Amino acid sequence: YRASRFVLRHRGWMRFAAVSTVLLLLSLAAAGFLGWRAIESERQASARRGQAEELVRFMLLDLRDKLDRLGRLELIDDIGTEAMRYFAAVEPGDLSEEELARYGTALHQLGEVRMRQGNLNGALEAFDQSLTLARAATERAPGDLERLFDLGQSEFWVGSGHRQLGDFRRARQAFQSYLALSESLVARDPDEPRWRTELGYAHANLGTLRQDLGELPEARDRFQASFEIVSDLAATRPDDLELQNELGWAHNSLGVVQLAVGAAEPARENFRQEL
Repeated sequence: YRASRFVLRHRGWMRFAAVSTVLLLLSLAAAGFLGWRAIESERQASARRGQAEELVRFMLLDLRDKLDRLGRLELIDDIGTEAMRYFAAVEPGDLSEEELARYGTALHQLGEVRMRQGNLNGALEAFDQSLTLARAATERAPGDLERLFDLGQSEFWVGSGHRQLGDFRRARQAFQSYLALSESLVARDPDEPRWRTELGYAHANLGTLRQDLGELPEARDRFQASFEIVSDLAATRPDDLELQNELGWAHNSLGVVQLAVGAAEPARENFRQEL
């Protein structure tokens, strides 16, 4: 009775309240629907982006290997150019750690293709983008050794590109970073042969660069350090033919520099061991 009397006395306000309530409910329903549409659109866009990224990964990695066997790597270059535009437009902060690592690998694979075609500037463009992504991945997961390894690979390729262009200063910076990263990997996990192998490569790269610059004693020291690492690894895995091949190259590199500085007998022994 009291409620009905209240409504009768305040008809205008009650009509206003009823209309306002209906409008509010309609607004909430519309907002909810629009919010659902936005979420669904983002989900679909994310799915399409994931499919596009997976397609790029396939073209730059799986398809690259198939074309390499056919001797038709030039077909990948146009794909790579479009992929680089795509990667350049995506902020590293918008990518997951796995995506950063995958894209970084795809980019330095593209750089390798361009380097083999003699397009050194194009290769360096890809390597630089790969390095940016690898650094972002490492900053996000500093304790992840695989991310540290990927960063080292990117530094190596940047150094290789600058070395072939004759920019020895930039090449040395990149190779020294590669060496420091390899030393960090070995320090963190000394029993992992992959990291020790990378450390051997890092010393050899700096040895080659010193050799290019005519700094032969320094080159000999680097090749000696590389030889000792590879020799230790090969002794523990005598059936690993790839590692035995690396040991042969280590003997050769050291022997060439020894011969250049006048140490003929040690050089002769290294050449015998290589043979």
